[in-house]
Amino acid sequence: MNIDVEDVLAGVLGSIIGRVILFVFAVWLGCTIGGMSLIVGMIVQEGTWQLDGVYQWLWASPVLLFSQWGFLNFPFLMFTFIYFIRSENAGYRAWGIILGVESLMVMLGWCKYPMQPGWPIASAWLTWALILAMVETGVWLLYQHQENNRAREFGLLHSEIAQRRAENEAKENILINREKQENR
Repeated sequence: MNIDVEDVLAGVLGSIIGRVILFVFAVWLGCTIGGMSLIVGMIVQEGTWQLDGVYQWLWASPVLLFSQWGFLNFPFLMFTFIYFIRSENAGYRAWGIILGVESLMVMLGWCKYPMQPGWPIASAWLTWALILAMVETGVWLLYQHQENNRAREFGLLHSEIAQRRAENEAKENILINREKQENR
């Protein structure tokens, strides 16, 4: 059997690049959740939807990671990046944890600065909790969908194997009956 080294290396590099992209997307989405929550708090504080320059935070939301919590977040990001790249089972749980922690870091780092205490901060935290719960539920539902598809494929495979086994047993029974009739 010939092993194609180029295919193996391309598969490994493709897998690593895909994992890096998924990691970056989890960090960005977590920062965006925090940024959306901050925007809601500012909307409650100002009492209007028309805020100048605030909506650009959604596109530049990873910049919100640079705060006083960065010294705790940087080791976490490095550890989870290494885990995400090296682990074979870094799936929905790791992705959800990264997403949740990064959104929490944005909220902890920036929630008290642009808003006054009271309803604006409470609405920002409530929005953060609701959006994070919805996104984490979506991640979990995607995982469950994959598991259900895998279980359905195993069920189909199991039924095909049972059908082949029944056909083989039927053939064996026919051969045994023929031998018995010939021996009489």
